[in-house]
Amino acid sequence: MADIDGYDELMENLSEAHIETVSDAFIDELIEQVPGPIVGAMEDNCPEETGELRDSIVVDAHVEEGQGVMIRMGPDQNIHSDSKLPNDVLAGIFEHGGRVGIERQRSHKKRTAKQHREEDTILARHWMRQSWNESKDETFDTVMAAVQEKIIDGLKEE
Repeated sequence: MADIDGYDELMENLSEAHIETVSDAFIDELIEQVPGPIVGAMEDNCPEETGELRDSIVVDAHVEEGQGVMIRMGPDQNIHSDSKLPNDVLAGIFEHGGRVGIERQRSHKKRTAKQHREEDTILARHWMRQSWNESKDETFDTVMAAVQEKIIDGLKEE
């Protein structure tokens, strides 16, 4: 397990106060703050030049009973105008690489199988992984600052 600065102090303060739940307002505040750095990095790293995929990035955050806070960030499921694929599927292809069958007019000259493969192949760009790697420290700092402000400092005031 990684050594996280402030983790032991946080656990000590939480256990001393016997905190079992955190207010809904605090969770709502975290849900609003946490996605910011990640979504910003995703918008910066999105590989598509037209901007349609970048503009489709959404955040779905909610509390699931027994699961905690669930936050999904990424392109929506609307159909992309160029590829005719849902944005989230196209984003996965850009992330991991793959082939996209783009409709072509039959009047085009016959292409060799190799030309066809090269034109329809998208190389993996790992843009979502890169976005996470670039923003995870800022995201963690955002969570820890909120915990510090709302919980640890709140305990000291009591």
